[in-house]
Amino acid sequence: MVGSPFSWREGTEGVAGKHVVVAAIIFSVVGVYLRWPVMAVKTPSDIRNFPVEVGAWYGSPELVPVEEFTQLGAEGLVSMKYRSGEKASIDFYLAYFEFQTQTKELAGDRVERFLIGDIPVEQGQAPAGGLQVRRIIQQRGDGYQVILSWYEVDGHSIASVWKVVLQSMYGSLVYRRNNGALVVITMDYSKSTDLPRTMEQLDDFVRAIVPSVKSVLSSTGKSWL
Repeated sequence: MVGSPFSWREGTEGVAGKHVVVAAIIFSVVGVYLRWPVMAVKTPSDIRNFPVEVGAWYGSPELVPVEEFTQLGAEGLVSMKYRSGEKASIDFYLAYFEFQTQTKELAGDRVERFLIGDIPVEQGQAPAGGLQVRRIIQQRGDGYQVILSWYEVDGHSIASVWKVVLQSMYGSLVYRRNNGALVVITMDYSKSTDLPRTMEQLDDFVRAIVPSVKSVLSSTGKSWL
């Protein structure tokens, strides 16, 4: 016996109705989820007591200009000028973001403008202190300045801007937190031929400073990926 068209239509409309209800529930849940705000991860108290002595270097706090960093929107900031004997001084910055928005991003335009500067000579990635870091060389008057930088996100040391963006997006969607830190180290040198020797000193300094960076930020990181 063949069923009537009316009974078939009634059955399909019932199934379609159920799908509509399920879809509405899903969209409602997703909508609420997306409106759930990203939570700030408080600046660690240890950041105020960042080690003055690291390896063979001794630091002088707050002797480095910090205006550019405070304008980036970081909630926590370490600014130190380290010296070791007769070696040239090294400027060290650690800028910690409790959360990111469109106006204050770890890998945002303002950070890029600060890092690249007005007269960049070279930029790329290079090894330093056991890490892969971003290296930018700027011309400064008659000499040069080398800038090493990387990001500390979720316990990872990251040199790639795009990886930071992806990791922050993942953390925002899954864990509702996108905190992280930017580490910047700068050193001046006179001639282009001095770069290898400068990088040797920076390699030693990065190797000495990384354990302190990791220790200070240990309470803010969570391995997500």
